[in-house]
Amino acid sequence: VTEGGTQKMLDYVNEETYPGSVRLMAANYLYRAPNIDLTPFVEDLSQLLFREKDAEIRMPLVIALGKTQQTAAAAALEQRFRMETDYRVKCNIIRALANFDYALVKNTIETGLKDPNLHVAQAAANFCRDNGISEEAPNYWRLAKDTVPEMIVPTLYAAVQRHLPPVYAEVRQVLNGEIRRRFRDTSDPYLQAAYLEALAEFGWNYRFIQQQGFSHGAPIVRSKSV
Repeated sequence: VTEGGTQKMLDYVNEETYPGSVRLMAANYLYRAPNIDLTPFVEDLSQLLFREKDAEIRMPLVIALGKTQQTAAAAALEQRFRMETDYRVKCNIIRALANFDYALVKNTIETGLKDPNLHVAQAAANFCRDNGISEEAPNYWRLAKDTVPEMIVPTLYAAVQRHLPPVYAEVRQVLNGEIRRRFRDTSDPYLQAAYLEALAEFGWNYRFIQQQGFSHGAPIVRSKSV
């Protein structure tokens, strides 16, 4: 990786007279190459993001823009999310937002949780689990009971488990009881497997996971319990 090479990739992706295959490789370089400084190119990449018609190029482009960690980049990504029609790009925007302060991107993530496309909603739920903050744990719990797709509810419960401060021991007992009830109330093995995964965020649930999972009739539940 060299500065000259990075500049060349920026030239390729910015110039629409190059073949799409060339521009796609250049965009993926900006996405995948480690330790490259794209900070001076936030404005150029942001402008390109709004005029680029090829979703295959927008997908790596949003990740590259996120690597800059600049406030202007976050604003561009959030604006693109609101107008984006390709679910793959929206998923990558959510992943890119992990580079920014949580308070800056919170509204976009919550919008993603209610997206009609399950892939986008799941990406947003994964964000809460993997990049959430302790102050938001009660909010994740509230959202799990809100009008979100059923398949992402276990991931939101996992986010609560992971980020709920240890001092809330009594609250955690209520939380664990609620997740266990949901596990028992559903007959969908994929949901059951996901609820076990949510329970596993708190190690003391290991007995329940073993008792309910190891002898379960569905292979996906048994595998997840292990």
